[in-house]
Amino acid sequence: MKNPILERWAGIVAEKPEARAVLTPEGAVARTFAEIEAEANGIAAQLGGLGGGAVVSLQARNCPEWLAMLLGIWKAGGCALLVDAAISESARASVEAKCGARARLGVGGEGVTLEMLENDPVSLGTERVDLIKLTSGTTGEPGAVLFTAAQLEADCDHICATMGIHPEDLNYGVVAFSHSYGFSNLVTPLLCHGVAVVASADPLPRAVLDGVAATRATVLPAVPAIFQAMSALEGEMPALRLCISAGAPLRPQTGAAFHARFGLKVHTFYGASECGGICYDASDGIITQDGFVGRPLQGVTLELHEDGRISVRSPAVGIGELGQPSRNGVFQPADLLETSDSGWRIVGRDSDFINVAGRKVNPADVERALLEHPGIREAVVFGVQDPRREETVCAWVVGSAGRDELLAHCATRLARWQVPREVRFVEAIPVSARGKISRRELRALHEADNPA
Repeated sequence: MKNPILERWAGIVAEKPEARAVLTPEGAVARTFAEIEAEANGIAAQLGGLGGGAVVSLQARNCPEWLAMLLGIWKAGGCALLVDAAISESARASVEAKCGARARLGVGGEGVTLEMLENDPVSLGTERVDLIKLTSGTTGEPGAVLFTAAQLEADCDHICATMGIHPEDLNYGVVAFSHSYGFSNLVTPLLCHGVAVVASADPLPRAVLDGVAATRATVLPAVPAIFQAMSALEGEMPALRLCISAGAPLRPQTGAAFHARFGLKVHTFYGASECGGICYDASDGIITQDGFVGRPLQGVTLELHEDGRISVRSPAVGIGELGQPSRNGVFQPADLLETSDSGWRIVGRDSDFINVAGRKVNPADVERALLEHPGIREAVVFGVQDPRREETVCAWVVGSAGRDELLAHCATRLARWQVPREVRFVEAIPVSARGKISRRELRALHEADNPA
């Protein structure tokens, strides 16, 4: 089966080989379309001996080489496993083994690096798989979601058509290419529509504002925390016309502050790794409701169930998770929604995962790290609302360790966004009448004692 994205890419390269494809945050052209193509062909030649269908992990921060590495994997007939650049070596090795990765591509001091791996082969099912996304899902073990190129292509077309993104635009790429949001809004628009992208690995709001101004980017996909922080900065972005917020719910205050500062609406975008884009607020009005996400994207239909869950039907829904039955074009997110004449709104979720500036944190991972400290006997972790980061990680602990000592201990075991920002030492963790610990109830108790 042919890869439809490669076919569209070939047409774009033939049409405008010397056009800019990837820019630096300073505005210099880092790659033309022809240069990406040549680099991809070289990588494909290196991978040629692995055979069709081989899984190759791709781990790198946003950079010009990222696009060529993905294309090189596909040109060699392989399946790309997208790995977050920030995860630990042990976590990377675990997901590579889970997916049967045969090789690993990355970027070192001299450019693209290739390392062969000795993992046992893993069956991906009977359907051709072109891409694997990793998602936290609802358990502590990362889920491996399988996609065909046709499903990825459909998601890209839904996004570009609904949001009005055109080949003349310039995307500012601060969201990680390896994340589902960045892949759908930055990577595939380049490969399928020829939308040039700025490859930036610096998420600091000042750097984003300066980069958008220097490159004259027209489209900025980002997370709410970035838009909130940018609202307090000096500077202008004269060419920017479209701002997209995803990864976490956009608070009305954030949208209003950004509009007041720059005169631009921040459009909310709701999606999931398993199915791509779901809803988008294309209206001109500033949102006034928490959790508002607009209407379904073109090509996407939603069905609301009595329990508040939705079924997403779309040609962009992935095959399913590794080892699980096919979704057959239907996916149910963990969020709870309601609908009205103005659109859809997220009113809650049936998951305990914490959303920290667009990154999902598994409370169990943080609790495990806390309990590894010899002075901690019990620990419960949950998320609390934070106007800058959407949610922040909070821990209630029983033990004798000092706060600073405990946080330093966590910093050696967790990514920076997983480390608790709030720690409360208690004599005992409250339990329900049935003797169970409820993160939702603890969150309510914590917020009642600490009103915004």
